[in-house]
Amino acid sequence: MSIIPEISLRAEERRLAWRLLSGTFAYTFGNGIAVIAAALIMSQTTGDPGSIGVLFIMVSLPQALLSFVAGRMADHYSPQRICLVANLISASGGGGLLLLAVFGELTPYPLYFFSFLLSACTAMIFPATNALIRHCVREEQLPRFSSRFEIAIQAGSLISVAIGGAAMDHFSPASVFLVSAIAYFISGLLIGSLRYRSPTSAETDADVQQVLNHYRPAGALLLYATGNVIITVTNTLMVILVVQYFSASATSLGIADALAGVGVIVSSLLYTRIHKQFPLVVIIAGGYLLCAICIFLQPRFGLSHYFVLFPLGTLFYGFARIGCRQLIYSVCRREATGRFFGYANAAGLALSVPATLAVSWLVRHHDVMMGYTATGLFIISGMVVALYILLFKRRC
Repeated sequence: MSIIPEISLRAEERRLAWRLLSGTFAYTFGNGIAVIAAALIMSQTTGDPGSIGVLFIMVSLPQALLSFVAGRMADHYSPQRICLVANLISASGGGGLLLLAVFGELTPYPLYFFSFLLSACTAMIFPATNALIRHCVREEQLPRFSSRFEIAIQAGSLISVAIGGAAMDHFSPASVFLVSAIAYFISGLLIGSLRYRSPTSAETDADVQQVLNHYRPAGALLLYATGNVIITVTNTLMVILVVQYFSASATSLGIADALAGVGVIVSSLLYTRIHKQFPLVVIIAGGYLLCAICIFLQPRFGLSHYFVLFPLGTLFYGFARIGCRQLIYSVCRREATGRFFGYANAAGLALSVPATLAVSWLVRHHDVMMGYTATGLFIISGMVVALYILLFKRRC
């Protein structure tokens, strides 16, 4: 007699999961188009690595400042409503950029302002979405869903940069920002109207405490934060390397970023199998180490070699990134998920600001190879420190 309600419950969980994935894809797509368009406009109008670095700092800074508060809000208020409001504000920001493009007013300072606004909305959406995942997905399904979630993120990023780079070459910036605004609106509708009942879970306080006996939460947060730094710094370096150092077009930039998305998608498809073969910490450490090696090698050859090394690096990064998300799920209870991801995002983006400034300074006063070398060394040193904190046993 209980089979039909159980089947109905599982069908409802699948529907919620696919709406979460679709909304995440739409948001990442819209955000990726806006960011790549702003970076290309900044590169074309100023040609200054420092200006591009400041732009990505404007993307990082509000997330560092607001993620702590946003995480607590996601745990205390309706996370789907937070996503709805933030997406509608983002859609309005995309509309503002569209109007500036139409009237020819896309100068650096308006780009800084709207990048800051869109990033502030991302700071609200990120912990809220992760809190929704814990409410809509069973604990035993989290590893598989985490890989699908990463596919949704990277597919949105892949398609956005491919379309964004080509559109900036062949169409007007206004058309790019129009598509971005529409994507934000669709994401808000998909996630903002979710209705759920938290699934029953095998997770208990004893289960979480057993994990905490082996791992310190601060180490898990710092490992995740290291991934945020990689994203921000390599986005800055990629624009400089492809457009200025290799003297390639915006389409080449889009191709490179699209290939990077393919690398992470492949890692997401393989993650469940890798997760069964290796411990979580080994996956994270190995992924970051191999990613750092690829980053070190990327500027030392031509553009064609970069098209191979960049997605290879993101393949290894993807393993580490999904592993870090799963590690955070393991060290926190469901009702604290938004808070933990808010802490992780804030820490990562707070570290991204000085790291981006330092790398931009190295590129400006030395060369782009020095910037890539410093980035690789930072990843390895950050990973070692985070692993030490993660595995360090408290003394009684």
